[in-house]
Formats: sequence, C-alpha cells, structure tokens
Amino acid sequence: MLVLWPALAAAQNPGPRTIHIDTRESTQLSFDLSPDAQWLVIDLLGQLWRLPAAGGDAHALTDAVRDTAQDMDPSWSPDGHWIAFQSDRPAGRGVWLMPASGGGAPRLLVSADDARTWPAWSPDGHRVALIRNGRLAVADVTAGSVRDLTIIGPRSSPREPLWTPDGRRIVFVRGALWQVADTGGVATPVAGPELRVLAPALSRQGSIAFFRRDTLTMRHDLWIADSLGAPPRQVTDEFDTSPVRV
Repeated sequence: MLVLWPALAAAQNPGPRTIHIDTRESTQLSFDLSPDAQWLVIDLLGQLWRLPAAGGDAHALTDAVRDTAQDMDPSWSPDGHWIAFQSDRPAGRGVWLMPASGGGAPRLLVSADDARTWPAWSPDGHRVALIRNGRLAVADVTAGSVRDLTIIGPRSSPREPLWTPDGRRIVFVRGALWQVADTGGVATPVAGPELRVLAPALSRQGSIAFFRRDTLTMRHDLWIADSLGAPPRQVTDEFDTSPVRV
C-alpha cells in the first residue's frame, strides 16, 4: 500500500481522481439468491451488486460514493421484484427497499440504529423481519408500520432472523437456534445449546443449514438438518476460521 502525506498528494494530484478496483474476493460478504435461482445479490465495498448465479461479471445496483452510504445484508423478495437491505444513508439509517433491477430510488422502510438488522422477507412478501434496538421486529411493507415482538425464553439479543416456510414462525439465533411465533411469545429451541450457530438458511421444504463455531478450535463447519428440530449432521470439516453466509 502506498501512503502519501496530504500536502504531497495535493501537489502531485490536484483535484478529484477516479480509482478503479478489480476484485474477485471478499471477507464475510452477505448475499441472497433470487427466487428463480438465476441471480445473486451481494454486498461488496459498501454497495450492492448483482451477478449471474452461474458466475460472471457483477453490476452495481447502488453507488456507495454517490449515495454516501454503506449498503449491506441484501434480501430478495419472494416475487423477485424487490430487495431489502440495511443502509446508513443521509435520509435515514435502517432497512431500505429498492427495485431488484436497480432502477428507481430506494425508500426507507424502517429506521434502526443497530449495527446489523438482518432483514428477511416473509414467504408471502408482505412483511420483513429484522432486528431493531436489539429486539426482533416485523415490518409491514405496504403500510410501512413496524412492531417489536416480545420474546420469552433466551436472554441475549436475537440476530439473523428467518421465516419458516408457512410464514407463521420466525427462526433466529441467540447462541443456538430458536423459533417463535410471528406475533411473539415463548421461544423454543431448534438446535441444542451446545451448537454455536452462525448464518442459518432455511429451504422452502423446511430443511435448515447453518455454520457451527467450535469454541475450542474456533473453526466453522457447515451443518444441515432435514427439518426444524431434527438432529443436525456435520457436512464439512474445515480449518477456515472465517464464517461465510449460506
């Protein structure tokens, strides 16, 4: 890396410059797959990108410099028309909605100051689950309203919410995996407390995949269960210490 003192940099390079970056790797990026399984949306360098699921060139959907924003954690709507994402734009920090094609101005759905909100669409496409003020919340996309859920059970703050295929329950991480009704109430464990869960993902058929962190080796391996509450099985045995999203 080349570092120039400000005075020297100004003298040699007056005015703004355009810097081109060519990258093929990222650390802990978030992504989502389109409902037709043809496209990926990822967050990279503070903005959202769309690229073919089979591989290929990525095209920017947002512009971190122009928007003065850091966009992250994209989530594709079930009908494929919208993307929910977290952003700290000047017009508001929280969860935003934008057309999946990238055209049109994004609109703020929910204000939230949390470092991560993890927006997740309900199967019917009418609601978005998220973390707001350290609590699990559900936003109505049409009305623009939001309600916090009261959860009885685990004590630590929830994160990484997901909807069950029937749209009646929300799965979330609090060390282990838990589930609760979409109206709140008593939470029940999905995976045993000995499993330190990261980055869960639910299929439309109800199977669930997640990474488990080994507290002794700090390794992250992929586990899969055929259904919520079913015994999970380990499918990777890696030494990589950096988790990725599934």
